[in-house]
Amino acid sequence: MRKYVSTGALILLGVLVVQGGPLFKAKLSLSSLFGDVLGAGFDNAEDLKRRVDVLEDENESLRIQLLGKENDAVRSIKVYSSYPFSSRSELAIAAGGSQGIKSGEAVVHSGTILVGQVKSVLKSSSVVTTIFDPSWEMAVRIGDSEVDALMSGGNELSISLIPQDALVEEGDTVISADKNFPYGLELGYIKELHNTEGDVFQEAALEPTLKLKTLRDVTVYR
Repeated sequence: MRKYVSTGALILLGVLVVQGGPLFKAKLSLSSLFGDVLGAGFDNAEDLKRRVDVLEDENESLRIQLLGKENDAVRSIKVYSSYPFSSRSELAIAAGGSQGIKSGEAVVHSGTILVGQVKSVLKSSSVVTTIFDPSWEMAVRIGDSEVDALMSGGNELSISLIPQDALVEEGDTVISADKNFPYGLELGYIKELHNTEGDVFQEAALEPTLKLKTLRDVTVYR
């Protein structure tokens, strides 16, 4: 019976630690109140302390990670309409210097899809260069083998400088690997491979994940 009581109390303490805030503080008084009960179920009181310390460390680590993610991005920014005129190279968003936006920051959709990069910033709006701009180039990686390559923008996205002996197939996912952007953002997948005998590198057509016509909200990474 004492074993069940002490085990249940340990679980309660674990929940309080993970929850944080006022509940976390309450853990201290609870552990003091039920100290005798807890101690009765363990051969070594230090064993209990170590277990609680582990839970506290895990809770703090998780809290820091979550805060870091929240502070890395300005979330849910609206995209201005350019209808009936449309440019695939640029778009305007409803956030600017007043919201902390800066030139050169990465613009993302749905948390995982790369849209482009902030080009210029006004007080409450910004202009974004998209991955469809003809001058766009960035380092990428392809598929599970993480093959290095170069992506180029334009109306038709393309991948070049793929090593001839690389294990690349149609349908492989292409992600960002450029130092100027968050790693692993999705760009699209290999639609068609172009392999000419004797060439040092392969080339490929890239089918983009991003659909500008339906794009309404973005995130800007600081």
